[in-house]
Amino acid sequence: MKINLTKKDLVKFQRIVDMKYLNMEADDFFSDYLQNDYLSVTSEDMTDLIKCQAMSKKDAFLTAWLMNKDISPEDPEILRMKEEGFFDKIDCLNDIHYKKNLFSNSLRIQEKSEGSWALSYNYYQPYEGFLYDDLYSNPNHYFSERNSIGFFERKVPYLVLKENDIIWMSITPFEINTMKKPIEQAHGNVITFGLGLGYFAYMAINNSNVDHVTIIEKDKKAIKIFENEILPRIRLRNKLTILEMDAFDYAKEQMPLRHYDYAFFDIYHSADDGIDSYIRMKKLESFSPRTEFTYWIENSMLALLRRYVITLMEENLNGYSDPDYQIATNKEEKLLNKIYSALKDKEFKTYEEIHDFLLDENLKRLAKSI
Repeated sequence: MKINLTKKDLVKFQRIVDMKYLNMEADDFFSDYLQNDYLSVTSEDMTDLIKCQAMSKKDAFLTAWLMNKDISPEDPEILRMKEEGFFDKIDCLNDIHYKKNLFSNSLRIQEKSEGSWALSYNYYQPYEGFLYDDLYSNPNHYFSERNSIGFFERKVPYLVLKENDIIWMSITPFEINTMKKPIEQAHGNVITFGLGLGYFAYMAINNSNVDHVTIIEKDKKAIKIFENEILPRIRLRNKLTILEMDAFDYAKEQMPLRHYDYAFFDIYHSADDGIDSYIRMKKLESFSPRTEFTYWIENSMLALLRRYVITLMEENLNGYSDPDYQIATNKEEKLLNKIYSALKDKEFKTYEEIHDFLLDENLKRLAKSI
């Protein structure tokens, strides 16, 4: 990779680098809350702040969250994150909207246990915080990233599948919102990689533009639970086919022999967990050129890939070269080295060229070349 920028463009590129680190700092802040403090905001906190201090629900939630972490709302880092908009997507959600979701409302799945497996309901407590949508990266503000944090005012159930009391799959507002667009876009003969609890497949067959959905799933237990507990409740089950196969084997060997109009890929739990699978499947798109491919939480995948690319650009300007990318001691370094190889002959002469390369569509093309 070669980067030759003017001093003016270097200053602008540094804003992207600075934003990358601020994105990572904000990501750590949100992750700490979601993993450790998601029950810290109470009804008493909210009542006091809304009634006594006349705050909006959104402002009251953030204030209570910070107070329970012993962080002042006037802390310089918090003020900077506010200024950059990192708290803009905190929302009080309407629980009725999710309770009336077609999957939950129509199927009315009952709790069931079988050995180490349990199909049951968990509950969001009032003012429990959670992610409710995919990450958003703003290309007009140096690719700043926004997490969507939601909460309900009442106790709200959601379906989960547990193995040895550990949640393996669930249908939460996050799954519902991140699959909404692919479900609406699905058409014709559809293939989905990954069964989960069958949410995408069920919603897709209820899309009038969809003729049939083929599900590729390699886990026998997941298939058995779906076929025993969920499939019999589905009215349009004649529009579903389940094949027990590895996703990548099928995409390479069987999928090109059939015609699928639309593909949805979802065999991971998070961007960190799924980035390798995402890149691997992007490479296999060429085997089925007539199929439109979509990916669960692709925005998060691209944001992570963007961070890797910005890191490589930053290292290039700091004098890193080929020998620095020959050895990898962990998964992240291995991927970084692969991206470096894909970008080895790339040259950037202006800030605009760098900015445009970091846009989603160009990163999708990059993923295919890794």
